[in-house]
Amino acid sequence: MVTNEGFAMTLDIDDHARARQINVLVIIDTAYVKYAYGKNENISQPRHIAREGQFMVSTGSSAIIHAQETGELQLPLEIGDRVAIRVTSLCGNTSDAVIPYRVRRLWGTRVFAPFEHVFLARDGAVQPDPDSPTHNGLPPLARPTHFSNFDSTVIAHGTERFEIVFALYVLSSNGQCQDPFGYYAWNPTISIV
Repeated sequence: MVTNEGFAMTLDIDDHARARQINVLVIIDTAYVKYAYGKNENISQPRHIAREGQFMVSTGSSAIIHAQETGELQLPLEIGDRVAIRVTSLCGNTSDAVIPYRVRRLWGTRVFAPFEHVFLARDGAVQPDPDSPTHNGLPPLARPTHFSNFDSTVIAHGTERFEIVFALYVLSSNGQCQDPFGYYAWNPTISIV
């Protein structure tokens, strides 16, 4: 039994064994955010941004996923399936970078259990080797790397609007560091069908 924020959910062992892991990648157009919304240095009051310029893509389902590359994803999932939300900038965090720090329900049917921030460490995550003999990045380097995502479990069918809050960092003038720019919130919806 899982309990949190006034609701309870029971999954039996067979349901847990059948549960699928679905990945949702949220992509933020940081150039749009900077131009349209400017700096916002107040972490406790993230500036809400429009749905334009931001979108979601998903993998992991054997069925057709509707509304890919929008702010209103439709996922053919079952109760008990797991969803992991990851957030990146349109450039893959290489110049402007985003770090999500909260995902929470706003309104609609409660289709997800509360999202949990999960941190992963990989001792040997691969990355291209700039000094590879053939100059194509292979064989790769293996380096310690940290990742994070927000995990939840599907608890009902319906549509839920939620809030993704993130910090935006911009490339510094020396081209080597990323400096704080602001704090923002985006409100997409996911329908479980």
